[in-house]
Amino acid sequence: MKTFHQGIRRPNLRLEAVECFSDDEKIENIIETATGIGGSGIVYFALIKTLERFSEFLDTRGIPHLCYHGKLPPKQRRRIQDEFMKSELPVLATNAFGLGIDKPDIRFIVHAEIPGSIESYYQEIGRAGRDGKPSTCRMLYCQDDLTIHMDFIKWSNPAPAFLQKLFGVLKAREQKIQSLGREYLENELFYKNRFDFRLDTGLNLFERYGVTSGSLEQKNIKIITGSLPPELLDQSEHEAKLMSDQKKLAGIVQYFRTGKCRRHAIEEYFGFIDEPSCGNCDNCC
Repeated sequence: MKTFHQGIRRPNLRLEAVECFSDDEKIENIIETATGIGGSGIVYFALIKTLERFSEFLDTRGIPHLCYHGKLPPKQRRRIQDEFMKSELPVLATNAFGLGIDKPDIRFIVHAEIPGSIESYYQEIGRAGRDGKPSTCRMLYCQDDLTIHMDFIKWSNPAPAFLQKLFGVLKAREQKIQSLGREYLENELFYKNRFDFRLDTGLNLFERYGVTSGSLEQKNIKIITGSLPPELLDQSEHEAKLMSDQKKLAGIVQYFRTGKCRRHAIEEYFGFIDEPSCGNCDNCC
């Protein structure tokens, strides 16, 4: 915990939060940060489709940049990482980017969409200014971004009733699913509402608990147990996890709205009280 605490107290990081009411405001903020501060930087997004849309905006404004997300082929991801390490180009990225990246001269981190928790935010801004030089960490807050994370929370915490339904469909329709794949299974589960990622979470849980073997993408998935394990059917555990994730999201909103020192707000979230103000965030100066 001592090492964790020392990581928060990095006086070279300037913490800022800006409320934006449109994509245009966010774009102007990103451009202002990238051109005003200069150097290498990361702009984080929660959704790939938003990242790609903002990339198009930057292209029309002639702002050179890189793009990184988990759906890119592994070879392309490695190439982008290598280019980022060697250049001063900013990268638009989902949180898939950054693990294993140790670039000391990252001058800015922008969250174009809010992260889902203070824990994620702390980890991601920690990649800035490792050389000890001044660096800016700016969060762009929009009320609409909360909807994205509320959906994430729902998708990542499927209810026991949904898991039971998924188990039943996989068991009863095994041959058709192996023949027709994901689209057929989605239609059986969601009818016309296919924009629902509880399926992916459910399949990951089934694999982890040894409920299934094979892969939906390879069209060889099959049930290998007679019933779901009790852990996946525990309603109280499901509700506790849901509440925990919602509380973490509320922590990000509280961080944005605070009028006190932002570093102090993060320290307080992690249980460190009576710490001195940083004198370097947008609330302190």
